[in-house]
Amino acid sequence: MNRWLVRQIGAGLEHPTGPVILLDPDRVLTDHDIGSIDSSGETVQVSDWLELRRFWDLDLRRRSGNRSAVILVTSTEFQLPTDLPWDIQNAADAVTRIRWPVPEPLRGLFKVSFTHADRLVDAAYSHNVLSTVAAAEAFEIKRGDLATELAEIARLHLIADIPVELWEQMTSWFTTPIAQAVAEANGELTPLQTVWNDWLASGGQGPLAAEMESAAGVLISLLTNGLLQPAPSSGDGCPAWALIGVREPDQQEVLRELLERRPEDPENFDGWVETASWWGQVRFTIARNPVSTPVAGDAWQVWEELDRSFFQWLRSQYGTTLLSAGGTGTYPKGVHQIAKFLARRVDAGTRVLLVVLDGLGFAQWHQLRQKLSLQVKQVVGCLAMVPTLTSISRQAIFAGALPRDFAASITTTSKEPKLWTSFWTDNGLDRSDIAYDRVLGGYPDDVPELRGQVAAVVVNAVDEILHGAEVLGDHQVAAGIDAWAQAGFLASLLETAANAGFETWITSDHGNLETMRGEIPREGKLVESAGKRVRLYPNSVLRDAASAYGQVWDPPGYPEDANKPLFATGRTGFQTAPVCVSHGGLSIDEVIVPLVEVTM
Repeated sequence: MNRWLVRQIGAGLEHPTGPVILLDPDRVLTDHDIGSIDSSGETVQVSDWLELRRFWDLDLRRRSGNRSAVILVTSTEFQLPTDLPWDIQNAADAVTRIRWPVPEPLRGLFKVSFTHADRLVDAAYSHNVLSTVAAAEAFEIKRGDLATELAEIARLHLIADIPVELWEQMTSWFTTPIAQAVAEANGELTPLQTVWNDWLASGGQGPLAAEMESAAGVLISLLTNGLLQPAPSSGDGCPAWALIGVREPDQQEVLRELLERRPEDPENFDGWVETASWWGQVRFTIARNPVSTPVAGDAWQVWEELDRSFFQWLRSQYGTTLLSAGGTGTYPKGVHQIAKFLARRVDAGTRVLLVVLDGLGFAQWHQLRQKLSLQVKQVVGCLAMVPTLTSISRQAIFAGALPRDFAASITTTSKEPKLWTSFWTDNGLDRSDIAYDRVLGGYPDDVPELRGQVAAVVVNAVDEILHGAEVLGDHQVAAGIDAWAQAGFLASLLETAANAGFETWITSDHGNLETMRGEIPREGKLVESAGKRVRLYPNSVLRDAASAYGQVWDPPGYPEDANKPLFATGRTGFQTAPVCVSHGGLSIDEVIVPLVEVTM
């Protein structure tokens, strides 16, 4: 229960022996607030005198046992405790009139703030009637130059369902015209896109040249995440970093600029997601360059540094991050939380399609986004389950649970339809409102019929392309992804979903990594599963005996009695082929996957 509500109710709900009455004629309480009250006991809502009288006389008074209950009265007839019938007022343990905790200009925002409500209340008390200042403080929004304000707008796009009411407040908070225009457009980036297009068309000249240069880092982040689209350029005057946002730039130059604009060293989960997205763009750019360029070698050296740091972070923070539950209005941090995140959207009446592109990493996501000119509405990243194997991580998506909770089926994907159905029926949907399909996804003819309130489509095409790339690795994958995108399945699926009124989210069970030949333990039948990036052993003794060949780790969330993993180190694989594109391991490429809301 939020602090502001506890302060108003006081100790009335701690140990009630009889009824507690809450008067809310102004409808201050949201469903979120009522749910938090209901968790402490029985809550009954009445909207007029007759409903109150009926519940009191025909239900509560006739109870022989415990008569404690919270009665929420929303009728405007009852403004004060003395407006209640005399017998009810005197028999109640407590009567509290719920009042607005914020001034009138902030009430619309307050009603939709959920997890930010307490901060908004505190800020409103601090700043009295300065509603814009209070809103900015509650949501921790800075202002300043263009770079600062664009960075804040980009951050707000990473918070699910930012309310329109907040953007209204930010219109008078931001100080730069571009940020103000975005706020006036309720967060839509069309005004920024127009400025970007015009600036590139002028060759990087004009009155905004200095401001655009100062905001280079934020603009690159918006571009690489698809929130800002590339545009044509007159060329000559544009700074080198802007080539990332120019249609058909020189790929060698783009790669150099990406490496020079490397994100700051990550300190938390969000930082690693940003880095994973950036590295995906780097890796895709390498795949579009000729094989074995010097700049590509420099990029993979950067990857080696990232890999060491990411492994340390993963070992220390993976379990904590997986267990940090995504609250109302926040994105999931692990793929096992995606279903719960979508459930909140379904509860709000949204019809949702989840497309799971098996094996899709950020490198392939950036390629598809550009190839199909996808309109990206929201984009974040999630942690895959470790080991990053389909039977483990994809099941977690459909079960809405960690692997330890479906240990009996951890080696198969055959239970996915049942797990998906079970999750949604537990969340109140009828079986007829739930759909699950699994397709190869080669051509538009493979698009399944989309039905129900929530639908899932597993697409195996990307994973099939990955496993066939044993000649040219990422270059081969990039060529295959281009051909697959051109074949039209994904575009047709998204168009079908949009026409049927679905909100579409794309994600993946795991990413992938271009790997090189590594040493393979000669163990024969002692190993249960001999993958290229992870080998699974029937017990810890056999696994630990092979520790010289890889990395020993029992990841959090993995069943204790399941086969024990030995992970390949660095970019190597347990393989004889010179190059492969595989998964199962612990690299940032395999572990952090995209979660995006898209439309055509």
